[in-house]
Amino acid sequence: MGVHNVTRSRLRGVGRGRAEGMPARIPLPVHLASTSFRTSDARRAGLGEGRLRGPDLQLPFHGVRTPASVPLTLTERCRAYQLRIPPAQVFSHVTAALLYGLPLPARLESGPLDVASIDAPALPRSRGVRGHRLSSASASASVEVVIWRGTPIVSPVDAWCQLAPLLSERELIVAGDGLLRRHHPLSDIEAMCVGCSATDAGAAAGR
Repeated sequence: MGVHNVTRSRLRGVGRGRAEGMPARIPLPVHLASTSFRTSDARRAGLGEGRLRGPDLQLPFHGVRTPASVPLTLTERCRAYQLRIPPAQVFSHVTAALLYGLPLPARLESGPLDVASIDAPALPRSRGVRGHRLSSASASASVEVVIWRGTPIVSPVDAWCQLAPLLSERELIVAGDGLLRRHHPLSDIEAMCVGCSATDAGAAAGR
């Protein structure tokens, strides 16, 4: 018993010595500690490649890190992608509808971010992103781009129209009611009718 006790005591001492001898993890600068950030910004703040591979950082997109303490909600994932989004890309479809707070079926509440290129040939491509191409010039199928709470995004009506292939008629009506909510409505019936007409015209032109 005495030998075993001495051995365990020595092993614990060795373990403590190793732990105490390990270099402490460099803390994140205050301005990077609570939100997503570019790796380029982190390097300018003095963080090396090893620190950027630390287990306390999530990798939502190439060139972007998010502290593990920050949940990767839809809003945070959009914020992370926005750090690398080109000027010709905006959030669209399901992602746009969710950001606007439209009521959608649970099956659409998780999944990749919908990102659209506006008048650009390149399709958005990245892990965790579903790419689309949209036009702002075509009279029959144009989209309006707005800035919503600092985020480039298609208009509420365009987002609703883009849901049509994904929803049943009843689900689309429920989502449309979300645009007309009593407090701070996002649109009106007239604008929705115009949006539906433009969507139908664009679909007919594409056939």
